[in-house]
Amino acid sequence: MTPVRVVRDDPAGLVVWLAPGTPRVVPLLPGGGDPRSLPLPELFRSPREATRVRWRGPGVLIHAPSGMPWSVWLFWSEAGEFSGWYVNLEEAHRRDADSTWTCDHELDVWIEPDGVAHLKDEIELAAAVDAGRFTTEEAEVLRSRAVDAQEAYAARHWAFDAEWTTWRPDPEWTVPSL
Repeated sequence: MTPVRVVRDDPAGLVVWLAPGTPRVVPLLPGGGDPRSLPLPELFRSPREATRVRWRGPGVLIHAPSGMPWSVWLFWSEAGEFSGWYVNLEEAHRRDADSTWTCDHELDVWIEPDGVAHLKDEIELAAAVDAGRFTTEEAEVLRSRAVDAQEAYAARHWAFDAEWTTWRPDPEWTVPSL
């Protein structure tokens, strides 16, 4: 659970601002440890606890294009320079009047400001397949979605529009609460 501020909400999709220091509830290991600290064979087999944390680092602008199996996260450095696009492969967002829901798919794409793209978390996807979280066929679909996301970037889908790289939050905005 992560509270955010709505920047844009229309038929094309939802754009939200995740402010620095925003309180969140995330699944961590019992006692608060990071699941990524586990050996890969245990990563998707270990118990989790809902734990309250705060978003660390600069804020992030998140686009959830309607009907697309990904969201696009725009990152900036502490100095305010655009760092790149993080394409989080996930279920298309489901919504009601107050909330959105999705489910992460492990594999992600990082796109540098110059457009060079890299797949992220391929090893974690393989571990998720080994643990039974995804089938081999589902993992292939996820890999094809990573290609689709890169093609959306190349076509300058609105979530990748260069205008967003210079967007800044209203300085009067406060950090939302849970």
